[in-house]
Amino acid sequence: MTTSKLLPVLPALALSVASPAWAQSSAGDAHPTPAPAASSADSGSANGESRRSEGEARPLEITVRGRRPGMRGTTVETVDRKTLDRIGATNVSEALDRLPSTISANGSRGERMISLRGFDQRQILVTIDGVPVQVPYDGQLDLGKFPLGLVDHITVVKGAGSLLFGPNGLGGAVDIATRRPGEGPLVTLATETAPFHSQRLSGVATTRGGPISAIGGVSFENVRYFPLSSSYVPTYNENGGQRENSDRRSLTAMGKTRWEIDDRNQIVASVWHLDGQFGVPPGVYDLTRRFWRWGDWHVNSYAVAHGYRDSKTTLDETVYVSMVGNTLEVYDDARYATQTLPASGNSTYDDRTVGGNVRVAHRFACTAGRCVTVRGWAGAKKDWHGSQAAAGAPWIDVDATTLTGAAQVDGPLGERLQWLAGTQLDGEIPGSSAATGDLEPALGVGPMGALTYQPHRGVDLTAGVARRTRFATLKERFSSSFGNMEPNPALGPESATNLSLDASTRLLRWLRVDVGVFDSEVRDLIIKLPLTTQLSQWQNGGRARFYGVEGSVRARPTQWLEVWGGWAAMRMRRLDQEPPDDAIPYRPDQKGTVAVTLMPIPQVALTVVGRHVGNQRFQNPNTMLWGELGSHQLFDARVDVTAVDGLRMWVRGTNLTDANVQAHFSYPEAGRQLFVGASWTGP
Repeated sequence: MTTSKLLPVLPALALSVASPAWAQSSAGDAHPTPAPAASSADSGSANGESRRSEGEARPLEITVRGRRPGMRGTTVETVDRKTLDRIGATNVSEALDRLPSTISANGSRGERMISLRGFDQRQILVTIDGVPVQVPYDGQLDLGKFPLGLVDHITVVKGAGSLLFGPNGLGGAVDIATRRPGEGPLVTLATETAPFHSQRLSGVATTRGGPISAIGGVSFENVRYFPLSSSYVPTYNENGGQRENSDRRSLTAMGKTRWEIDDRNQIVASVWHLDGQFGVPPGVYDLTRRFWRWGDWHVNSYAVAHGYRDSKTTLDETVYVSMVGNTLEVYDDARYATQTLPASGNSTYDDRTVGGNVRVAHRFACTAGRCVTVRGWAGAKKDWHGSQAAAGAPWIDVDATTLTGAAQVDGPLGERLQWLAGTQLDGEIPGSSAATGDLEPALGVGPMGALTYQPHRGVDLTAGVARRTRFATLKERFSSSFGNMEPNPALGPESATNLSLDASTRLLRWLRVDVGVFDSEVRDLIIKLPLTTQLSQWQNGGRARFYGVEGSVRARPTQWLEVWGGWAAMRMRRLDQEPPDDAIPYRPDQKGTVAVTLMPIPQVALTVVGRHVGNQRFQNPNTMLWGELGSHQLFDARVDVTAVDGLRMWVRGTNLTDANVQAHFSYPEAGRQLFVGASWTGP
């Protein structure tokens, strides 16, 4: 007999996005289907007894007979609050970069984008509390601007993920779950500083009165610059020391209110706001130097969700509005003060999304505590993009509507097997404007299947296959990139068939080992192709294959030692080109991460994190010739001391060896940095 913590209703807005649909347990399921292990042990800590699904509200204890829920292996990875504190990251992008198959790097616009098992961020569904947060213009959002102080946990789903994520998500999904209303300490305050150049502050307060609970939080960041490695060799564009134009200042706020109407119904309203100004460091090797700044960069997201749950049926509905706006300021020189030359001026971008979705699940044919479950998901969203290249230039207005419907059935097959079958339809309806012309609607069909075999209580084997579709972004279709791109309004969708085979073992209470093999075949790959020496265009120009193996180990053999390690060997190549032109840039051939935490006494914890990133191919933007960034290693460390109950202090260092690293050609990473911080929680 096992005890599973299940909900009367879903929380906030995490509606089947944080984990695969077949992996979610619902109240009244006499036997939950195999679920991703979401306990603290599975994300780096030792206690593996708690199996509450991530993103859920205060659970209702329900006794369940049958086998314990299984695990999803490397396909699903959850990083919890304690791990986020220890791994030496300050924002979501940095936290994801600690995972073996995720790469994060700064680019030419000063934005920090990620790739996951070879798929870039345009091809990954990113949500906050279940609400999509991609910018409609380019399908991306700089996760380096989202602080961790307001985050409860991050869930990453790779490859052959659920059909019920909603549109796009060609290669997986990332869900950022914020703090939960009415849970945790009443007040949490934190501050951290790197003397003379960085300060961060955050505060979260929560309350509960009867059926109403609420939470609010703010986070402030002020970075004057980040230092370069002492071994960096100065160039014409960068003298070294303090990285030029690398300042950043932002204010982030969030709030949630939950009303538990009765035992079966609840309503949650949430708001998320981010506002900041960010410098854009110039490329140190660029022949044409840019003097850019984001003078305004803001995100506003609003959502309302209702959840219903009884013994056999769950129903969740969400509506949301997301608005992203920014202004890119182009200056004449490194003083960033004048805009008199013809190439200078301000580019303004305005993006909006309005959408909603409905999810339903019903259990039936229950035998010996095990049920067949039928699930459905329907969603719609409309994206608008407006932009002006410079003052006096004409506005560009484009829009598109995306519709999604999905159906799925899963259930037991004998004593040790679980099966799943489903399909998803994605439809895109272009808007009507002078830019879009008479574009035709597009359709994507996504069948999916999975089979889980549990030969032993501590062993899971899961095979999955899914076909996904991604529609081209508005930028890929309509952007002229200051005259360097030829628009292609008729650009078609790209599709990927993702296969995965995962094994997860927990034969010892203190040790978990996961191994996964993945293979993704991409057709109609959207790539940038040169038309002339000065002009390129996004086209459906090729096919690609992303494949590899990934493994992870989590262990706590003693009370004073925790170990987490992960490694991935990956190969990403275009199938329509011969070497060396078959390379896909900025995809390392391997990556490994290991984190070791020592706790000699309960009040002290020392964590050391090491990362190895393999060789990466890149294409020099000045010469268009292929080159290779060599492998590199980075080491971080952190010491936490709990001086008195509720007061925690720490010292942490990043890039302790002061390595001179380029994760993206011409854009060096920060050198050695030292931070001191403290947090207080109470009561």
